[in-house]
Amino acid sequence: MEPAVPDGLELGWKLPGDRQGDRPGLATQGWRAEFANRIYLVQQRRFEQTGIMTAKSEHQVEGQPFVVYDAIGANGFAWHTLDPSDVYQPDRAAIASKAAIGMWALWETPYTDLLLDAVADLSTDDGGFPKR
Repeated sequence: MEPAVPDGLELGWKLPGDRQGDRPGLATQGWRAEFANRIYLVQQRRFEQTGIMTAKSEHQVEGQPFVVYDAIGANGFAWHTLDPSDVYQPDRAAIASKAAIGMWALWETPYTDLLLDAVADLSTDDGGFPKR
């Protein structure tokens, strides 16, 4: 979901053809919104077809390799998780809380509500989310 979610949250965007409330100087480009929407929809459809909740992004992991990249497609494979050295790390695949929360903030759907419910209890009492 990167850079789509940060782009939508920080800059705002609308889908192409959405002219209602169009303002000069709005920090958006229709192709960015369309690209983000396609990334969102493929993850939602994966859930609809398989029951696997999906919110892909890079995320930190405990121990080596310390970070992995969950991808919709990488190295010719769908739903691939790789470390920075391009090594397949299937046991490190996860719902990225930052992707789930960002998707919930940008898309108002039953699926994003489900994603938020899946990560909401991960927050700590001191107000944050642990690295996973």
